[in-house]
Amino acid sequence: MEKPVLYIVIPCYNEQEVLPVTSGMFLKKIEDLVGKGKISEKSRVMFVNDGSKDRTWNIIQTLSKESPYYCGISLSRNRGHQNALLAGLMEARDQCDITISIDSDGQDDINAIDEMIAAYNDGEEWLDQVIAYISDNKAYLDQFLRERIPQIRMIPSEGTYLVWLDCSQLPYRGMALEHFMINEAKVAFCAGYEFGKQGEAFLRMNVA
Repeated sequence: MEKPVLYIVIPCYNEQEVLPVTSGMFLKKIEDLVGKGKISEKSRVMFVNDGSKDRTWNIIQTLSKESPYYCGISLSRNRGHQNALLAGLMEARDQCDITISIDSDGQDDINAIDEMIAAYNDGEEWLDQVIAYISDNKAYLDQFLRERIPQIRMIPSEGTYLVWLDCSQLPYRGMALEHFMINEAKVAFCAGYEFGKQGEAFLRMNVA
């Protein structure tokens, strides 16, 4: 089987004090996985400079010259952590098989990457079972709502174990909807209003 290409995507904002310390840790992880034959030599550590005002981008450029496993992109201005991460994922998606995001300070458990790679390489049977399990749960939820609570509609999802529930036929919005579900229905959901005003009539549910 062809070895997968891994990109570790790392958003960076004013990290001139951190990168000289943690970059070597990320590099060693890539080199170890390549050496064990778990990932392709085309794998990379991708830094995303989020409009830093210090020497972060200069450090990323220097690192890229020191090792072919380092690469980086730089945003024109500060866009925020999540947008920087998204930019990195979008840049990497056509160049790799696996993307893993991690913070630049190195506080995340970097050894968990080994387990993620093992799951990708050897977890096909398990994944098929999980997908079937989640699909069955979605079908059950959809049927239950249609038969028992037609005022709430499940929005079909293309993937993931999270589904959106359209509660627009109920007389509640935002925090009032959340409070009704907790205090009256005795069920806690992820409130849609946390994702913006457009989500005030929606709830998000984990069906895994």
